[in-house]
Amino acid sequence: MTSASVVRLGEHDYSTSSDGDRHEDFLVGEVVLHPEYLRPESYHDLALIKLGRRVVFNSHINPVCLPWGREAERDLTGGALVITGWGATEHGGSGSTVLQEVALTAFPPSRCDQSYSTLPQYSRYWPRGIGNETLCAGDPQGGKDACQGDSGGPLVYLDERKRYVLAGVVSSGYGCGLQEFPGLYANLRQAPYLRWIKKVAFT
Repeated sequence: MTSASVVRLGEHDYSTSSDGDRHEDFLVGEVVLHPEYLRPESYHDLALIKLGRRVVFNSHINPVCLPWGREAERDLTGGALVITGWGATEHGGSGSTVLQEVALTAFPPSRCDQSYSTLPQYSRYWPRGIGNETLCAGDPQGGKDACQGDSGGPLVYLDERKRYVLAGVVSSGYGCGLQEFPGLYANLRQAPYLRWIKKVAFT
């Protein structure tokens, strides 16, 4: 990402300007990687983007809530989650020009650890196993998932006040929509991640 990179907010279909959305483009001011991210490992797969100017919220551009307080302690296992993105709609396919949305189910990290431990690259990417720093989510029947091009996108859920709360960020996976390999998401509900976000974004 260069200093001339742009973040677009409020977009829906980027192939046309007549779909009714009122998007805005923002120059990237700074990209802050998580200090403990170390390739090729998949732990701490997070970054924050500081925009070059302030965002004014409107009917097309609204923030998602962060999981402060009790929300960080909520057990999401078995609960409904939603991902959105412009990534591929099938493994190896091309990205979508229209924003896609799909509902997923949260699984315990142990399910993903058990599945991914069968892969030859497991010890390279997850040498300490897949634990609570990762959210494991997918479709119990298979067929629904994040895919190539969705990385960094939001994994959200509705809280009791019907507000969308950011649970995680698309990190990695194996294939797309495979029943035995749910997607892996950086778990933003972990206290160290929330402290880091607060330090970078609000100080």
